[in-house]
Formats: sequence, structure tokens, C-alpha cells
Amino acid sequence: MKDDALIDLVASVGEVAFATQALAFVNSHLVADHLSLLVFDANLVPHLADAASRGPAKIALQAGRLYERGMFYRFDPNSERVREGSEEEDVMLFTLVATDIRDSRYRSSIYGRFGIVERASLIRRVLGRWLLLNLYRDKPSGRFDSTALAKLTDIAPLLIACAGKHLSLTSKLSVRRDRTAMLAAFHSMLDSLDAGLTERERQVCAHALAGVTIAGIASTLGVKESTVATLRRRAYSKLGISSLNSLFALCITHLKS
Repeated sequence: MKDDALIDLVASVGEVAFATQALAFVNSHLVADHLSLLVFDANLVPHLADAASRGPAKIALQAGRLYERGMFYRFDPNSERVREGSEEEDVMLFTLVATDIRDSRYRSSIYGRFGIVERASLIRRVLGRWLLLNLYRDKPSGRFDSTALAKLTDIAPLLIACAGKHLSLTSKLSVRRDRTAMLAAFHSMLDSLDAGLTERERQVCAHALAGVTIAGIASTLGVKESTVATLRRRAYSKLGISSLNSLFALCITHLKS
């Protein structure tokens, strides 16, 4: 069975079935209910590239989209690990227990909503890009024990190498939510708030939510930085908030799965 799973994994590299076969390969060695593959862009922002779940419900895909659209990576310790820029040759393995997540929105929106109790993450820089492969366990499966983690450590180099090759072959598809799509999503959320924001105010807020600096927004919109600051201040006043975190909190309530 393990040999068959390995053959299927290698054969799926570059194909749409990769995540499904990768999860099947993992499950030939240990139990995992979901898998997600993320790639970090030049600004070290992670984007969902692929996902698979064992059951018919596409939980990994739904959770991955919420993670990206909700910018929960801001509260994910893996993002900090990537920003630190470790040059280790070996694949890094980290676990995260749901109850240890400090941000309540992140914890409830993904782990609480989908009944996930623990995540095991493989991180490595492959072909010039940081890759993050996450494996999740639901409540019935329980947490990863030392035996499962030892098995995962053994297969990690092969698994992450296949993931890196897969993304290099599907580079145009590897980032499913590019900056344009992300901005459109934020723009739509701001529209749904129905706060009387002008088009320019929505543009400024959408770019801010996407992590663009005031200087970057000014350059993109072709206006002065002082104008961006003024537009943002007016938007915040209309929304009754005073910070980007508050803007994020308002928008997150309008996220749809």
C-alpha cells in the first residue's frame, strides 16, 4: 500500500490531483484528516496553492480560503518563522494545538468552526520560495503522538520536494488568490458594510487590508501620501473605527465560506 501511495504521489506532481494524492501518501504512514499547501510571495504573504480533505466535505479548501482572506496568517507563528528566514537545509516541522492559538477570531473561525484539534506544519525554502505544507487532525482522530510525528519526519523531505516540484510545474496556478483578486474581495467586503464610503476611500481601505503601505497605495493610485492618509481617516470616521485591526474586525464578520 505504501509503495502504491508513493507511486501515485509522484505521478500526480503537476496534476490537479496532487493534494489528494499527497494526503493519501501521508495516510499510508500516519493519520491526517486534511492537507493544505501554501506558498509565500515576495512580500512573505502566504497564499493557498492546494488543499485536500479525506471526507467529502472540502474542509481544507474552505479553511484555507478563510485563512487567506481573513489574513489570519498575521497571527500564525509559521509566518514569523518564515520572516526570520532560516536557511536550514532540513525540513522544519512544527505543531500547533488549537487551544494554544491566542487570537480568538483565528481560533474560532478555523479550528473551532471545523473541529480541528492540531496542525503539523512542514516548512522549507524550495526553488527560491518558502513552502508550507500543513496537516490537520479533527477531534475524532485526536492529536499527533510521538510515533506519528516520527513517521512524518521520515517522509517530510520527499513530501516537501514533491510539493516544490508540483508548484514549479504549476506556477501560474500555484497562487490562487493573487493581489488583484484579494483586492476585489476586500473591496466587496467594504461595499457590504454600507457605510457610505466613496470609491477612493474603499480603494484605500482595500489596499490597506491587503498589507500595502501608505507609500505603496499612493504610488498605485497616483495620489500623494497625504491624500491617502486623509482618505483613510475619512473612511475610518464613517466606519466608527480608528485602526486597521478594527477595520479587519468589521470585515471579517462579512466573510463567506
